[in-house]
Amino acid sequence: MATRSARAVWRGPLFGERPQDAGEGSVSLDSVGAGLPMRWSSRISEPAGESTPEELVAAALAMDYAQCLTHKLEERGHLARELDVEATLHLELVEPGRHSLTSGSLTVRGDADLPPELFRELSLTAHRECFLVIALDLPVSVRATLSAPSDTP
Repeated sequence: MATRSARAVWRGPLFGERPQDAGEGSVSLDSVGAGLPMRWSSRISEPAGESTPEELVAAALAMDYAQCLTHKLEERGHLARELDVEATLHLELVEPGRHSLTSGSLTVRGDADLPPELFRELSLTAHRECFLVIALDLPVSVRATLSAPSDTP
């Protein structure tokens, strides 16, 4: 069994009377020791160079989907030279004082030698079987495009 962990440290209040009085925190990914600064204001407005928990979930979703689609392609005898996956999650105010993830989208651009229809079919299969799509229990759309074959060897 593989175990993964991360650490979050928060200091101060969530909100402050002035923006500079609000608390701040960071997340460290134990596997790489990277620290990512975070503030509440970055979650509900512009990120201003700081990450958010939702962004980390989106990153995990993008990678999980890329790996799932790679597996589906390999099961059918295909290997993508590259899969470029963008995951977007939408955080909205659902009632006063309560924000929630409400939906998401996956956009995948693939570079592989297979018919576009098969790529789209396998993209949808990967979407249905992607662990994080299932775990998030949100409506998550998927849009898949295959790059045109190159004229160069």
